[in-house]
Amino acid sequence: MGEVVYAPTSRKRVIILGSVLLLLVIIISLYEIRIHRTYIIYMKDEKYGPCLTHSSDCYKTTKIYNTGKLTIEGMATANRQLNKNIPKQIQKEYYKLDLFKKNCKSEVAGMDYFVTYLIRDGQIKKTINYPGCENEFETLDQKVAELIK
Repeated sequence: MGEVVYAPTSRKRVIILGSVLLLLVIIISLYEIRIHRTYIIYMKDEKYGPCLTHSSDCYKTTKIYNTGKLTIEGMATANRQLNKNIPKQIQKEYYKLDLFKKNCKSEVAGMDYFVTYLIRDGQIKKTINYPGCENEFETLDQKVAELIK
């Protein structure tokens, strides 16, 4: 009996269609992963007083995520959802203050007050230790406090 023989053009169409569908699935998957990925856009980790450990009396860590989630740990504890626009407003402030481009290294460290900042916009991130870019971070802290109150 007769074999079914596909014409070369039909086989090419099937391969091309299958490749396009596979590519679409990959693109959609990557897009979904990117949308639902949660990461910290702002963190201020403060340690002060006689202890440098994470004793609740001696530290405060504030984290704001790209999704608008706010967590505060330490002497005060809070978890809440901010307006979705607040992370973008904070990230705009990074650029206004030129924090990603500035050299924020510091020779002098505080004796009883230590702060580490983490700022992030997508794949761009930077960690700064106090008192590096002290004036800029005072401005940023004021903006963050204003936005999260």
